[in-house]
Amino acid sequence: MTLYDLPNLERVLKAEGVEVLSQLSDLRIKGVRKLAFPSLPSVETFNAIGNTEYSNNGDGGASILWGIAGSMHNLKKLSIVCFYELKVLPNELNSLSSLQELHISGCNKLESIAECVLQGLSSLHVLKFTFCISLKSLPEGMTNLTCLESLEISECDHLILPATMNKLTSLRQLRFTGGDKNGTLPNGLEGIPSLQNLYLSSFPSLVTLPDWLGTMTSLQTLEIRQCHRLTSLPASFQGLINLHELHIYECPMLVDRCKQGTGEDWLKIAHVPKLELTVEPEPSFYEKMMSLLKSRLLWRIRFDIFDMMIDDDLL
Repeated sequence: MTLYDLPNLERVLKAEGVEVLSQLSDLRIKGVRKLAFPSLPSVETFNAIGNTEYSNNGDGGASILWGIAGSMHNLKKLSIVCFYELKVLPNELNSLSSLQELHISGCNKLESIAECVLQGLSSLHVLKFTFCISLKSLPEGMTNLTCLESLEISECDHLILPATMNKLTSLRQLRFTGGDKNGTLPNGLEGIPSLQNLYLSSFPSLVTLPDWLGTMTSLQTLEIRQCHRLTSLPASFQGLINLHELHIYECPMLVDRCKQGTGEDWLKIAHVPKLELTVEPEPSFYEKMMSLLKSRLLWRIRFDIFDMMIDDDLL
């Protein structure tokens, strides 16, 4: 069921008619501020989108999120998108013991996640934070996510990872996009024992990769993208004995050093069976200016495309 742009909707059915929704498994809402959820025990996927236009009206509809846990006990996939005034997640979310995927995106004022919120999510396999530009920290209690297999953090420029990341013993995939402010990778990435797939993108100030990368011996796939100042791989890279795939895109200096036979870093990667090294041509001044203008325009409209992304199951 999809309910879009119904700001005055307070209920879908009267209490005596709730049984009509007893088989509902997928619910999507956008711009629905006042809806009081009936009991929806069969709902497994819930996508909640706030108002995709900035507004100074109250909480921007975020109060509707406080009814989720009490109504959808068997929820497995939850997306919370474009609630611009949302500052904290409801503590009640920790009762969603069946939740397997949680995606928080475009919540500009969300600064931190309370310790208790993640503690009860014992079935969580996938966790994503994207375009949460004020998010500064994740709780140390992430160690309770014993089933977490995939973590994605994108465009959360101020986020500091907890020091306990190495206790996420089920984590297999980590995708990290953007966020370098001092030319280094975020602290906390090192020492994750079971990590198999690592994706690093858009670290414009990153010059070299840390030595600890070579200690991640379970790593099977590594992708590095859009790190234009990255010049070399650490000597420890040869220690990645289980690395099967290495993809390097839009890192011109690094690609040059990794050229087969002649590159200074070639011997560090020669043991990797599948290599893909690609350099995009350097854009002209005009192209750079057009890209900058487009990025400013896209920032205004990027959250409008979340509707389409959700419809295509891309979130």
